[in-house]
Amino acid sequence: MKRPPLSYPEVSLTEFLRRNLSRLSEKNAIIYPAVITYGDFWARVDNLATSLAKMGVNKGDRVCLLEWSSPEFQVAFCSVVQAGAILVPVSPMSKEMEIEFIIKDTSAETVIVRDEFYPRIKNVLASAPSLKRIVVIGKNPPAALSFERLTLEQRANSTSPPIDAKQDLCVIPYTSGTTGSPKGVMLTHYNAVCNVIQSASAFQVRESDVALNVTPFCHIFGMTVGMLMSMSIGAEQVIMKEFHRKDFCQLIGKYGVTYSFLVPPMFIALVNYPDLVNYDWSSLRFAANGAAPISPDVARKFQELTGVTVYHQWGLTEASPVVAANPWEKIKIESQGIPLSDTEHKVIDPQTFHELPVGEVGELVVKGPQVMKGYWKRPDETEAAFVTIDGEKWLRTGDIARIDEEGFEYISDRLKEAIKYKGFSVSPNEIEKLLFTHPDVADCAVVGKPDSYAGEIPKAFIVPKSGVSVTSEDIVDFVKSRIAEYKWIREVEFVGDIPRTPSGKILRKALIEKERALRK
Repeated sequence: MKRPPLSYPEVSLTEFLRRNLSRLSEKNAIIYPAVITYGDFWARVDNLATSLAKMGVNKGDRVCLLEWSSPEFQVAFCSVVQAGAILVPVSPMSKEMEIEFIIKDTSAETVIVRDEFYPRIKNVLASAPSLKRIVVIGKNPPAALSFERLTLEQRANSTSPPIDAKQDLCVIPYTSGTTGSPKGVMLTHYNAVCNVIQSASAFQVRESDVALNVTPFCHIFGMTVGMLMSMSIGAEQVIMKEFHRKDFCQLIGKYGVTYSFLVPPMFIALVNYPDLVNYDWSSLRFAANGAAPISPDVARKFQELTGVTVYHQWGLTEASPVVAANPWEKIKIESQGIPLSDTEHKVIDPQTFHELPVGEVGELVVKGPQVMKGYWKRPDETEAAFVTIDGEKWLRTGDIARIDEEGFEYISDRLKEAIKYKGFSVSPNEIEKLLFTHPDVADCAVVGKPDSYAGEIPKAFIVPKSGVSVTSEDIVDFVKSRIAEYKWIREVEFVGDIPRTPSGKILRKALIEKERALRK
């Protein structure tokens, strides 16, 4: 099966999103937690974009955004992009050392931050010399600028610098990629516009829809198919700061929600909710799963309990992120679906790079207009992320898969080392670097352990220093105080040594196979 080709305008992301502004200015863009019309929304964007430009935010500058999913997140995102700057989303779960890394890696001069997270920014100021200005959402400290004032004060019409859609970046989300420490993924305006158009076509969403956006906007999945896609079609949005199953169920019926994008732990929580069948699900056309594979049994159970179709799709940050989705006319819940329009896929031998026949298992590679420009300031890792086949560049996904005779993908494993915890990519290398700073750790390794709820949990193998007495709780607490919750160690095993190659590289596969053997 193959989807029809689509047309993609070579314009800036905000110009694309604003195409229906005059017609929809009186329509509600957001109906919860606040009611905001499209006209009011873009007026706020114009005000903030103009203010940012006047205070010295120029085209190509990086602006970090540390905020929950909210109307303010959307205003800030669009304002930064409209000003020609590059938005760098930072998870609200990030701790100071993680925030410091991203600010320093991007040389960001501006941060927009929710007031409750301001102390974290303040504490990294001394070690982040590039940072010049802080805009605070909520109660602004004396040393910061007020987000509310900048967005609500009437200003002259905003002007945007000229944008080369295929070359200029609009957003740099951070991911662990295929290996190593977190990396900034360079997504152009064209990448984002293309994936929004591709996704809207695949999911068959429309202006009359009401979206319940519960996946975090700071994550590329929630950003693209939640926030940007909803905005692009002129749909109304219900926004949840955090997922709570009771609230989720109530909001569906209260606002007549027609679609929602979730991750596997949300589906698991819902099918185990005794009151699930007591809510009104009649408005919901589909609930889509993304960010990580979902158990077919969980998907079927949700469908049986609610009568709502579970729509499985798949992607990765390096592809903006959506690559494939099940077609409406034929859903195979065990499969990630077929490629989006103008997207191609192959399964190759990861050693020889030769394409494998239909049904054979190998590494999945993809290409399409949504594929990233590369990794920020990492040319070697950018080169390693692609493979040239018959003169064309293909993105290596790091996923082990097969493709059936109808073109459906079935992902079974990963070559890459990244751990997939509740849809978040976690870098083992990043956690290992932190563990090595613990005074009682001589050696360590971190792998993903299969988990029925989270998909995978980070498990640490620890070699303690001779003569010390360290407990699992010591290790867990040490990590908890220093990095975001989704990266926390969930299990610790003390061992005598870590398996390594002669060159010192961790034989992570051996540890992963050990974990899987224990589950059999």
